[in-house]
Amino acid sequence: MMDILVLTAKVVQDGLPIFIGTSIAVFAVFIWRLGRRDNAMARASLDWPQAAGKIVSMSVVKTALSAHASKNERELAAAMPFDASVHYEYQVAGRTCFGSRVTFSDGNMENHSAEAAAKTAAEYPVGKMVAVHYDPADPNNSTLVAGIVGRGSNATRGGIAFMCFGVVWIGFGVKSWDIPLTAESISVLAALLAVVACCVWAIVHKVREAIRQSKREFAASRAGAA
Repeated sequence: MMDILVLTAKVVQDGLPIFIGTSIAVFAVFIWRLGRRDNAMARASLDWPQAAGKIVSMSVVKTALSAHASKNERELAAAMPFDASVHYEYQVAGRTCFGSRVTFSDGNMENHSAEAAAKTAAEYPVGKMVAVHYDPADPNNSTLVAGIVGRGSNATRGGIAFMCFGVVWIGFGVKSWDIPLTAESISVLAALLAVVACCVWAIVHKVREAIRQSKREFAASRAGAA
């Protein structure tokens, strides 16, 4: 038992770059999949039915930073300083639905500049009647602009870039590996990599579900107000 614990400690120490690279790679795969899904959904939306809708709220929000914001948070805020938040309502089969997607590229950095936010605000003022494209399999899934806009979701390209970065870390870890490759060391490394991968995947999945939940709560609050 002691030998396994000692070996595990050595694997963690020597394999730290590999674990970091694996974490980045798993996160990259998640982001890449989101981008692929959004682009596929954008293409499918060209065939979605349409419903008459109405803009119920429109706001341009400047990214807020706390006094203790990290360097990464400040850099992200500088790259995406504004957010144009559009919410609209529409009816499908007599049921009121709510949406907030303008295009499937809403998350792209170029859509969060002051100019882009002002353009969106001018194009979708409160009270404007709009045509809403909605998914017949899930009427709450909707967009105002169907199809791929521009180059599509940046998540696919960002995912590939992060994946390459993760591979570099893994390569650095393999190069600096100083533990004899035995059945035990390989088993310990594989087990630890599996744990790291599962933890990262669980975290990003939980964040994604939290975002979805906030959207559902908004829709529920709008339905209650209606």
